[in-house]
Amino acid sequence: MSKKRMRKVELERRVQEVGRRRSEEQLQKNERTRRYAQEKGEMKLEPYVDGQERAVVRLMMRGDCLPVRMNECVRWKYGEDERRCTRGEEETERHVLFECVLYERLRKKRVKRWREERGDEDLVEGVLGFAVTFADLEQLVLRSVGKIWKEQKRRERERKIKGKALMAIEWKVK
Repeated sequence: MSKKRMRKVELERRVQEVGRRRSEEQLQKNERTRRYAQEKGEMKLEPYVDGQERAVVRLMMRGDCLPVRMNECVRWKYGEDERRCTRGEEETERHVLFECVLYERLRKKRVKRWREERGDEDLVEGVLGFAVTFADLEQLVLRSVGKIWKEQKRRERERKIKGKALMAIEWKVK
């Protein structure tokens, strides 16, 4: 092997090592990611990582950065009176994904099946991937959460459009 090739291989190894260290540091940022790192033990690809909505929701929840109005990562954007869902409840991860009546039809099948197989175990555990479940139940949970999240984003866009329209009307009145 030539010296040039050896240097390239060594550089790639160092880059991978730095990337691994940074990933490990990121996993220690909050309680959910610390728990995930401990339970998984080693970094590996998971079967749900397919780039779809459901995978995004799980990763954002693990990182404690699901952009719901009461979450610290986006809370600063909204005034006190804007941090509630359209039904009047505080808009938290748990509320949007597990409690809000707006998404009841999207979670009905998932909740029923979860209760049959897992009893009273917290559904958040399933979404985060901490509960050991059958692959089909995990897919059902993630698919349901993905649909809820897609619907929530659509409603949030509509809410912003209505808010901008109201601001434009108020501005014209002045």
